[in-house]
Amino acid sequence: MCFKFSYETLSGAIGLTILNRLDGNALGATTILSLLTISFGLAQSISSSTVEGLLKIIRATRLYCLSLVFFALLVVVMIILEASTGGTLTTAGWWTPWIIFPIYIFIGFSVGVMEVLRKIIPASILGNNESSVLKRINAGVHITYELAGTVGAFLSSVFIEKMGTIFALFHIPVFFIAASIFLFFITVKEVEIFEDSETKEQVNVPSTESAPTTSAQETTPQPNNKVLRILKKIGTVIKNYFKSMYIGAKLVLTNRYYIWLIPCFVIPQVLHRLIENIFLPAYSKNILKKGSYSGILLGGSNFGELCGAGMLLIFAKKVKLPTVWIVLDCLFLNLMWIFPFLTFNEKTDDNLIFAICMVPAMMLISGSWAAGDISQVAYLQSTLSEEPNEKTGVNELAAVMSFLYSCYIILTTLIAFGLSQAIDRFKENGQPEFGFMTICIFMSVVSLVICVIYLVVAKFKPSLHEQKEALKSQKEETLPEATSAVKSEEETQQVSVSV
Repeated sequence: MCFKFSYETLSGAIGLTILNRLDGNALGATTILSLLTISFGLAQSISSSTVEGLLKIIRATRLYCLSLVFFALLVVVMIILEASTGGTLTTAGWWTPWIIFPIYIFIGFSVGVMEVLRKIIPASILGNNESSVLKRINAGVHITYELAGTVGAFLSSVFIEKMGTIFALFHIPVFFIAASIFLFFITVKEVEIFEDSETKEQVNVPSTESAPTTSAQETTPQPNNKVLRILKKIGTVIKNYFKSMYIGAKLVLTNRYYIWLIPCFVIPQVLHRLIENIFLPAYSKNILKKGSYSGILLGGSNFGELCGAGMLLIFAKKVKLPTVWIVLDCLFLNLMWIFPFLTFNEKTDDNLIFAICMVPAMMLISGSWAAGDISQVAYLQSTLSEEPNEKTGVNELAAVMSFLYSCYIILTTLIAFGLSQAIDRFKENGQPEFGFMTICIFMSVVSLVICVIYLVVAKFKPSLHEQKEALKSQKEETLPEATSAVKSEEETQQVSVSV
């Protein structure tokens, strides 16, 4: 709750900072915002792929805790920059907004780790359970998550309006530090840590042989050993990164049970994030003439996600497959056509009523997406083990989540730049609504493709819980047969003895 409540202010505040302070730049403010989003996404992709390796040396909740603290410190840096360069609640400081790029990239490293951990921690606490239980847990967490996000998004509009885009972030360090303290004391199911073969060999060396070596090391200084150990650890992290990506890619791309997740799980997530991070801020500033209204639209989106999670919680046992939610998501994406054709007052920036009128559309779009997203995450959690594989030593659930998240970042990079260019070029020609129409055409085509691929290709694997139950029932069925066979054999032997 602390994370989501505070985080909703960040994307809107940073987006409006770029759109306002770099308006008139030769590249185009929306294009610069898309480049910032792409850089942010690439940082998330890199960090998310290191999660599997990091989980071997640190508990998931502790890693989440460290990411929150790092995130909070970076936000504090921006607030200090604004305050120390003459920034007030009504006027901006004189520091260059290009500094946001390196800060936002490091924030992306933290968010990438947290996004993967957020999907792993529930399964780690419960262990792999039946899909309906995981759906309920995920839906319950998502309801709390989006409830906080809805309140945070609506309040972000007020914070930005009254305090400016940078000072509006004041609550992020407070809530993040509080959340990190809480997470520090949460325990999860123990996960076996696979040691390197060299480490095991060192542990198994007899004490009689290791004693002289230790004394020799104490008497002979070896300054390069520390550097070599650091380089070796860096090499291990890089190796684990590529190994995790390879295992995740292999599990997804070579298995029909998972390959459909790229178009049906990743692409809807890409579209949803582009709507929230680029479309809504640009639409609020260029069409509604007041950037802070993006908080109202974002609040409607978060409330829709809350409703979607609630629907999934209610129908967790009755609706076992995500078919209904994915089809509804593809259908409701076409509601984006309301935005470019909505009539508004061009002579004033007081278009609050029009922003409120678009909230129901955002609720439907985000609600169907959230239900489909949660049900597909539950499917992955119930069919992939969170324990490291005995052969590869890789956490398959973390590897698949990291690979899918990397696919999400790559696709966001490819799509965001092109769509933002369309918005900027049409804005230069005095027709900004045509830029948003281009985005709507793109989303309509993609929604049709997603629906067709899902209905034709998707195939589901039984959960680990269902597999265990099936194996158990199979053993119970074969046990009476084996018992009767033994009895008949004993009776035959008795008859032969009597004869």
